[in-house]
Amino acid sequence: MIFRMFARSFALLAFFFIILSPLFCADVELDVLLKETGARLEWNPLLQTGTMVSKVSQVVFSVGAPYLVVNGVQKICVEPVRRNGRRLVFPEPTAREIRQIFDEFSQPPRLFRVAAIVIDPGHGGRDSGASYVHNIGGKQVRVSEKDIVLTIAKKLQAMLVERYKDKVVLLTRDKDVYIPLEDRPYVANTIPAKPDEAIIYISLHANAS
Repeated sequence: MIFRMFARSFALLAFFFIILSPLFCADVELDVLLKETGARLEWNPLLQTGTMVSKVSQVVFSVGAPYLVVNGVQKICVEPVRRNGRRLVFPEPTAREIRQIFDEFSQPPRLFRVAAIVIDPGHGGRDSGASYVHNIGGKQVRVSEKDIVLTIAKKLQAMLVERYKDKVVLLTRDKDVYIPLEDRPYVANTIPAKPDEAIIYISLHANAS
């Protein structure tokens, strides 16, 4: 008795699966897909190759080929496009992949807000950087890179603070101290930033001349 009920239930499920499966796996005709994606078709009858082109992306397919080429660089494996008489048809999984491609590239680019600017004057302390003796006003003056970039960094900071009052503008050092190279990004990395915010890191250096 139980076996018969199970067999009937299984047969009923199989029947509905057979009836409904075409609805979920039906082929999509080319005209429908072009309308859905807003693309136009460039067709090469000799190679049996089509290019679906929009303002932001293009997808190349060939009849019988199990792949798509996206924007000339990315190759995606799919169920092949085929002919149904004189019409081109796309398996639903392939059509879905193409829809996703055009939808992804049609989204506006993500814009980042600059939350902070970090200025890093190179060298400092015992590390003088490039050094050279210049004749200034008839006197021999030794000029070190660490001093030049610190002066420039302070002036740049003042300019940026004045120009961008809503931004955080910081220096990795504001005096003649030595900061190890691996510690310099610490200031930038400790600034709280949202997912859509960026931090600009400016490293200043100068040559001996």
